[in-house]
Amino acid sequence: MRTTVVILLLVTILTAQGFASRDPLFVVVVIDTSWTVSDFETYQTAYDQILSDFGPGDAMVVVLAKGRVLSAQPGNSSVRGAKQKEIVGGTRLREIERLTVERCTINRAKFECEDELESARTALTTAFRKALSQPRSDRTELLFTTDEVANYFADTGGRKPVLVFLSDMLEDSSEARFELSDPTPEFTQHYISSRGQNGMPHLQNVRIFVAGAAAKTEVKRRHVAEFWLKYLAAAGADIRRENYGSLLFGFNYGSP
Repeated sequence: MRTTVVILLLVTILTAQGFASRDPLFVVVVIDTSWTVSDFETYQTAYDQILSDFGPGDAMVVVLAKGRVLSAQPGNSSVRGAKQKEIVGGTRLREIERLTVERCTINRAKFECEDELESARTALTTAFRKALSQPRSDRTELLFTTDEVANYFADTGGRKPVLVFLSDMLEDSSEARFELSDPTPEFTQHYISSRGQNGMPHLQNVRIFVAGAAAKTEVKRRHVAEFWLKYLAAAGADIRRENYGSLLFGFNYGSP
């Protein structure tokens, strides 16, 4: 059974005058919980950094990467009967929870705004834990996930778009199986060409961060990294080598 589960949360806080020194952000966090991922501690460290820079005016959505979830796994009932919501492109996604924080204006006391921000961070922490508790996939379909997640950036409400992958980035789908075969430079170029400009996800000016990237050998790790750096750049994204790795070293996603 293939599922696309949107966990869990859309949090929006509108900026109070003088409360934030940067432009507001629209952040989508993709969490890969497939069986090839062995260490969620790096996810926790990265997510803590994301939340530490989450502030007034920002919006965040947390989603699970697409994959095949076996129906025999315990916990599948947690998403049964969840409300269906259609996003841009006609894809049906299963949404579990949505939260909007009231506008924070200059007419309200600063402590009230800070309380709302703290409540939002608490809710996002709960969303993260809930994501990790969902049934784990035996496939990692990041390419299909990226196609669908790109729809979120069609309208960010004027916020700067940011996409974060918490994943080992080992694609395992009908498109490619990186565990079994390295994505060589030749494969990467051929795949990008085969998708064509009209077949690529629309990620123009979306800044991308990756934490949790891993592979069994250094050669595979390098080839996988080069695939994603070139593929996402071809999709128009702002993907920088220093923002791709096993760890997230700084998360200044508000910087130029």
